[in-house]
Amino acid sequence: MIWFLNWGELAKEIIKSSNYGKEEFRFREEIKDELGDLFFSLLVIANQLNVNLEEALDLVLEKYERRIREKGTASSTE
Repeated sequence: MIWFLNWGELAKEIIKSSNYGKEEFRFREEIKDELGDLFFSLLVIANQLNVNLEEALDLVLEKYERRIREKGTASSTE
């Protein structure tokens, strides 16, 4: 469940990058570090579940391309 914590750490760094919404967003190097942690966690989970991430990415890209073609947006809610 450590990957849940990584999402929280990433969100925290993004929020801090705008001084909690009081200023315009400014990139912070800590964001890169937290994204790396999250990416590593995703790789570990995929390996444990025996999921090929390249195949998963291909499937999701096809899904979004189809939505854009059919509805003009990648969103599932519109």
